[in-house]
Formats: sequence, C-alpha cells, structure tokens
Amino acid sequence: MTFNNSSGGWVDPNFTHVYSKDRGGRVPFRRSKLEDSIENAAIEVGGFFKQIVPEEIFGYEIMEPFRYFPFDDNGPGKRLIANMVISSLNGLNPSQTTFVSSGGELPNPNFTPSVEKMHDFTIDKLFETGFNTIAEAYLLHRSVHALSRGSKAEFPQELRPYQGFPSEKKRQEFIDLYREHGVDTVDKINAFLHDEGGQGFKDMITQFEELYVQQVQQAFEAFKLKHAEKPIKAIVIAGKSSSGKTTTMHRICDELIEKELGLNLVPLSVDNYFSDFRPKDDKGRIFYEDPEALDMDLLGKHLELLAQGKEVETPIFDKDLGRRIEKTIKKKVGPKDILVIDSHVGMYPKIMEPLRNEEANQIPINPFVIYLQPFNMIMEGDGSSGEYFDVSYTNMLRRWLRDRLKTGKTTYEYNIPHWELVRRAELRDIVPRMNLADAIINTGFPFEYNFLKTKFMQHGDAVWDQLQLPDTEYFLSGKGKNTTGAVYAYHAHRLLDQFEPVPESWYTLHDGIVNFKPEILPEKSILREFLGGSFYDK
Repeated sequence: MTFNNSSGGWVDPNFTHVYSKDRGGRVPFRRSKLEDSIENAAIEVGGFFKQIVPEEIFGYEIMEPFRYFPFDDNGPGKRLIANMVISSLNGLNPSQTTFVSSGGELPNPNFTPSVEKMHDFTIDKLFETGFNTIAEAYLLHRSVHALSRGSKAEFPQELRPYQGFPSEKKRQEFIDLYREHGVDTVDKINAFLHDEGGQGFKDMITQFEELYVQQVQQAFEAFKLKHAEKPIKAIVIAGKSSSGKTTTMHRICDELIEKELGLNLVPLSVDNYFSDFRPKDDKGRIFYEDPEALDMDLLGKHLELLAQGKEVETPIFDKDLGRRIEKTIKKKVGPKDILVIDSHVGMYPKIMEPLRNEEANQIPINPFVIYLQPFNMIMEGDGSSGEYFDVSYTNMLRRWLRDRLKTGKTTYEYNIPHWELVRRAELRDIVPRMNLADAIINTGFPFEYNFLKTKFMQHGDAVWDQLQLPDTEYFLSGKGKNTTGAVYAYHAHRLLDQFEPVPESWYTLHDGIVNFKPEILPEKSILREFLGGSFYDK
C-alpha cells in the first residue's frame, strides 16, 4: 500500500527480517517496534505536534504531511517516519533476476537490512522533516545503548545520561538552583535589567560567576584527592563544542594545579592531529566533528609513547592551509609534569584507552577527566507554559557567534546548516560519556542570552539579521535547501528574541563591534570566549 498522508496508511516492507548485532543474526522485522522507538523519542521531547514550526516558515509544501496530526496523538507522526524509513530500506533491496514475473524483477527475498541502517534512516528522516529535537533524542538513546552494549559492568544504568543531563536528579538540581536565585524564567531575568538601574542584573552576574568558580574549586579538590592516592599524569578537559573548555583549562590548570601543586603543564593540542582526510556523511558533507577526522592512530601511538616516558614529535596543523606543516613540537612527560588534553573528543576511547592502559604504561597516567556543559534551566516567557529552552541551544548560539567573530564564517551560509553535524557528533561521541568523567561542571549562566543577543544585534555585519525569519528561505529553496538548518535558525531567533539586550552604557561600540566593559562582565568569564575580550586571549 502506498503511503497516503490523509488516510494515514503505510508502506509495506519488501523484507521480512533485519540483522541484529545484539542478537547476532537475523530476527523478524516488526514495524510496531520501529514505530514504538520513534514514538518514545517523540514523547521524551513533548510529542510530534510541539516540534512543528509555524507554517509561515516552511510553507504549505513542507507542512502538508503534518496537517492531519491530532493535537494529542503521536500515531500519525510515527507512521509517517516509519513509512519513510521502510521506503528507504526497500530502495536498498537488490533485485534477484531468477525471480521474474509479468511485472518484472522481484526483490531479493533474502535481503536483510541491518538494524543499524534502520536507525540511520530513522534519524535522517526525522531531521529531514524538521523534527530536530526528536531526531536528537533518538540519536542519544541509540548512542547510549551502543555504549552500554555488552559492558554493563563498566557503564551501569546509574551512569547513563538523562535527556542530555547527567541524571534526572541532577536536572532537578539545576531547576531548583535557578528557582532559588529567581532566574528560572525569561521575564524574571529581563526584570533584573530594570531593578535599581540594572544592579539586580549585575548582582546576578556576580553570583553565577562565583558559582562557576566554586565548581572549578570542587573539581580541583577532587583532583587533589585522586592525586594523593595515586599520582595523576594527565588531565582531560572534555565537553560539547563551545562549553568553555579553554577558560576552564586555564582556571584549573594554570591557576590551581600549576601554582598550588607545583606541577608543570605539558599541553597536547589534539587539533594538531587533524588528518588530510575528512570524513563525510551520506550527503557528502564534510564531518569535521567526527573524532575520526583526527589521525587517531598517530595520536594513540603518541599517547602510548608519552605514557612510557618517551619523547614524541607532535604535528602542527595549519588551519588556514588545511594541512600539517613540516615543523613539529617535541613533547615529554617528566616526573613533575602533567599532560593537559583540551578537546571536545577528549573522552573518546582511542584517547582514553592509551592513558588508562596501566599494564603497558611505564608511567601510570591515572587520568583525571572533567566534563563541561551549560545546563541553563530557563522557562519561556513568564513560565506559565512550563516549557524549558533546550539547553543545547546555548552551545549553538555561542559557537555561531564565536565562529563569526574569529573565523569570518557566516552564520547564514555555514553555521546554521552545519549545526546538525555538530549535534550528531555530540550525541554520538560526547554526551553519552559524560558520567564517565571524574567531575562535571555546569558552564551555563542565566544572564548570557542578554549578552549574546546584544552582540548578535550590534555586530558590524548584523549577524542578528541572519536569524530573522525571512532569511530561512535560503535553506528551503534551490541549492541551499536544508529543513534542519531552517528549524535551528527559527528556534535560535525565537529564543533570543525573548531576551532584552543589555544597556548601551555597559559596552562600547567601535566600527560596529561590541566590547563589553570589564566592570560589567569579568574578563575571566567563560562568555568572553564567545563575546571577545577574554583575559586568556591577552
């Protein structure tokens, strides 16, 4: 039966079994199981209906498949995606010429697509139809399952992340923290801008900057305890893109570990291990965030040698040239040295395994891992809807702004359509491992959106205009068609649009570039990585 949007019918599979890696062989294909997995991901983020972007953004052609969605029923949504997945799997079925009928060649009756390929298509179709957050929930669940497969002793249930948070309990702690400080809604945060000439907002900045410093200190105390039991020879600062790794690395390594413990820091820039090869997804897009974009074989070999007390010559990757240069940097971990690895993929197995291989290492590395991520728990408007902003949009807005200011890449043509690949890498290789870290630091601030919006609006080439609704037409027409990018752009604008910019007296404006005054926003603030003027850039 051909799928019909108005009737809610379905596409029949031309295969009867799928190959399951978990089961080690062919198992019967059950459409209900596929639909249930899609529905569970949808329920986790509020259902299919809440994911739909208003019709004026996409127009009739894109909205039409969703017009019949009941307000309180995920059934049509999961059937729609299941049909698209099955159609894609049917398209992989090779013909078997010995089976011929008057209608032509019949599908190969022995065709058995893999469960992994079915998951790949499910995630692709959710993204393609604009259900970004459902796609992300599905991808995270899949990644966690893959990580825990066959290793429940190493990755027990209590270590598995909850909706992108360390745990449901930890998520509630973040909610309670924001409520306690009266910054749990957009309206409350904006109101502080008008409290005694903005003094309430300034106090909020001071309070949450101090809370961040307290977390850094707590991580340092945990480091000292572990170091006292067994010397630590490497510290890994990991986390999603734009989580504040650079600032945190300086604050805990330079200002605490080096000064208080007298250890020498030996930084290892993982970015220098980019290879000339760039992985691509099935659409031909370069997948820069994929850990395998790095020369993992060389990196792993160098880590092994460093752990054996030997000297290595690390490469230097020139980002402007897009390749390594002939010059190298010598590295060695001595008795009073500690290796510092600052990378979004710092917890990737090919990095961690050489560090933890005590049998092969002449120098027990005993790595200490810190995971960073913003966990801003803020409800829309006055909070009456009970809807929290997706915490991943914090990283997204930070990165878009940072890339625009530091690399010249336009938000419009690069950042927005590229964010899907960033999220895929994060949910596959980074977020699932957060609870394997020795310490987790919340690097989010309730006041940051007001500063981000000010920077977006006042930047010389009007970056803010690139998030306006009419500009999303670029992603939905011709060569630039990208439904996923348009959804991200729409929600980014919708989030920032609710926040008020900070007063003009809080910054200077030179050639259209905003420079926030240090007496307003500390120069050592994480936000300075994305807004400019960081103490650590001097």
